[in-house]
Amino acid sequence: MCHIPVFCWITATVLEHMLTTEQRGELPKTLTDLYSHFLLVQTKRKKNKYDEGHETSPQELTEADREVLLKLGRLAFEHLEKGNIMFYQEDLEQCGLDVTEAGV
Repeated sequence: MCHIPVFCWITATVLEHMLTTEQRGELPKTLTDLYSHFLLVQTKRKKNKYDEGHETSPQELTEADREVLLKLGRLAFEHLEKGNIMFYQEDLEQCGLDVTEAGV
């Protein structure tokens, strides 16, 4: 799968974070694990850039972060069930997401 550039970038981002921080857990074994780690890394980067400016552990994600991730997961699952590979602003709004919130 690493012949797909974005997948290479996601993999490298997750591995870099896991190997250079104190959060050295078990390496992701599935795509779901990899994407979950990636979302956590991106959420932390967003928080460092726009919020408090300090790194947090997964247990320290805010309730708002948790809600956004759950809504994104719901959106992804519903579109996977329908066989859709793209979604639009209206789809985000139906799941209770603001476009600016979805930009992790």
